[in-house]
Amino acid sequence: MKNLESEWERIESVFSNLVEERDFDLPIILDTIRGLRLSGYSKYCRPGSSLYNFIISRSLKYGLRDDQCKIMIVAGKNKWSVEGGEVIIYVRNLNGKSDGFRTSNPMENEKFITYLEELKNCPMN
Repeated sequence: MKNLESEWERIESVFSNLVEERDFDLPIILDTIRGLRLSGYSKYCRPGSSLYNFIISRSLKYGLRDDQCKIMIVAGKNKWSVEGGEVIIYVRNLNGKSDGFRTSNPMENEKFITYLEELKNCPMN
C-alpha cells in the first residue's frame, strides 16, 4: 500500500481547510482525524472522504466496493457543531456486522474504538 501517512496528511489538510479557512462547521470530524493519527490508526487504516463525510477503510486502492470493511463518519445534528453537535457513525461489513450510532466525540466512544480495532484486523483488499 502506498504511504498511508501522506494520505492522512492530505485528508487532515482537506478538513482543516474546510474548518479554518472556509468556515465549515466540521470541528468534530477534524478532531477525530487528528485523534486517529495520534492514536496510531494511520498506520493500519486508509483515510478517505466523500463530500464532507470521512471514511476509514482497509482498501488498497482509491474507491470502495460495497463488500469492503469501512467506517463512515457523516454529518449529524448541526453538521458537526461543537455546541450540541454530533456525528453519525456507520459501520459496514465488519465481521459480518453493520451498525449505525450517534456520538459527539468518536475518540471517547467505546463502541467506535471497538469497531476501529475490528477494522484494523480486517484484511487489506
